[in-house]
Amino acid sequence: MNWSAPLPQAPIVNLSVSITGGVPCGYYWQTHSWLAYDDNGDGYVFDNMFSAADNLEIPSDCNFSTLWVTPYGDVAGLDTNGKAWVVAETIERSGGESAMFVTSVKFDFSTTNYKPVWGAPPAVRSGGSAVGSQLSAIPGAWGPGTTLTYQWKRCTPGAAASTCSSISGAKSTTYTAVSADLGKAIRLEVTGTSSGGTSKWVTPATATISSPPANTVAPKVTGTTKVGSLLTGSTGTWTGNPTPTYSYVWARCSASATAASTLPGTCTLISGAISPTYSSTADDYNSYLRVGVTGTNGAGSATMYSATTAVIAGGMPANTSVPTITGTAKLNVQLTASPGTWSGYPVPSETYAYAWFSCTRTGAASATTPSGCTAISTATTRYFTVTSAQVGKFLRVRVTATSSAGSTAYFSATTAKAVL
Repeated sequence: MNWSAPLPQAPIVNLSVSITGGVPCGYYWQTHSWLAYDDNGDGYVFDNMFSAADNLEIPSDCNFSTLWVTPYGDVAGLDTNGKAWVVAETIERSGGESAMFVTSVKFDFSTTNYKPVWGAPPAVRSGGSAVGSQLSAIPGAWGPGTTLTYQWKRCTPGAAASTCSSISGAKSTTYTAVSADLGKAIRLEVTGTSSGGTSKWVTPATATISSPPANTVAPKVTGTTKVGSLLTGSTGTWTGNPTPTYSYVWARCSASATAASTLPGTCTLISGAISPTYSSTADDYNSYLRVGVTGTNGAGSATMYSATTAVIAGGMPANTSVPTITGTAKLNVQLTASPGTWSGYPVPSETYAYAWFSCTRTGAASATTPSGCTAISTATTRYFTVTSAQVGKFLRVRVTATSSAGSTAYFSATTAKAVL
C-alpha cells in the first residue's frame, strides 16, 4: 500500500526481536515504518525501529538486502499478552536470483497516547463524475479517541496530491461537484486528532469531473431542396466537458416540424445516411428531410434534430442522350426527330414538344439556341417535310421535356444542307 504522507511516530516499549531462517547473503536492517495491531484490533505505526547494522558481514555477490513489512496481511496474530507478531520477508541477490528469510518481531502495547493511525484508509464514495454529482467520505478505521475533520481538494488530473488546492467551505463529509471542478479531479484530506497528536490521509483522485453534452442552438440543414441535390447538416451549438464528438442521422418526414430532441412518428430514419451531408433521392420526392446530431463525451450523450427542410421538389428534366434527325434533307422529303433520352424526377412525360429550325450554318447539338437559326413557325411535330424555303439551309430540331418539376429543351445537331 502507498501511504499518502510520512507515517507518524509512536513510542516503542518492551520491544523484542528475533531472527529465524537462513540468510545466504547476510542480512541488513533498513530504516522504515512498521504497522502492528493491539489486542483491540486498533492499528499503530512505528517509525525508525531499526538502523543499519554495519558490523554484519554481507558477501560480495549481494547487491542489497532489505527487510520489508507490509502494512496489511503480515500480522501473524496477537498472543495472550496483547503482543503482535509480524512476519516479514524479502532479500535481493545479484544476477536476478533471490533468497528468503523470515523475521518475527514482537511489539508490546503497554503504553498509551499513541498518535492516531488508520486500520483501513479513508476513501471517497463517488456518485458520478459529472457536475452535480455528490461525493461522500468513507472515513476509514482509526484508533480510539480520534476526532476526524475533512477538507475536499481540487486537483489537476495526474498531478501529485501536494499540488491540489483546498476548496473553500468544503469541510463536510459530502461534496457536490460544481462547474469550477470541470476538467479537475477531487481528493479528500482526512485529519485524525487524538491526545497523542495528529495524522492525515489524502485519498486517491477521483475521475476527472465532466459535464454531459447539451444542445443550445439546434442543428440546421442547408442546400437546395430538390431531388438529386446535396444537403449539409450543421452540428449546431453544444456545451459539455470534455468537448463532445458528433454523429449524424438523416430522417425523411411526411410533415414539417420544428427542431426537437426526439423524432416524431411522422419521420423515419434513412438507412445508411450517417454523415454530415446527404444527397436527396427519388424516395425523398414530396417529403421533408431533417438531420439529427448526437453529441457524446465521457459524461453522457444527447441528441437534437433540426427543423425539417422545405418539401423536396422533383428534379428538372435533364438530357442524357441528344435528340437526332433521320432522313435526307431534300425537297419534299419527310424528316423524323428522335427525342433522345432524359432523366429527372418525376420522370419526364414521353409526350415531348418539338420545334424545327432553319439554320444558315452547321453546328453540333446544343442546350441553347444556336446562332443563325430561325424557327419554322408551322413545324411543331416530330415530323417535318422539307419545303423550297429550306433548300440551301441546314435543319435542326429542338425537343422540350416536361415534368412537374419544370421543362428543359435541347437542340439536335444540324442536318446536311437541304437540296432540291
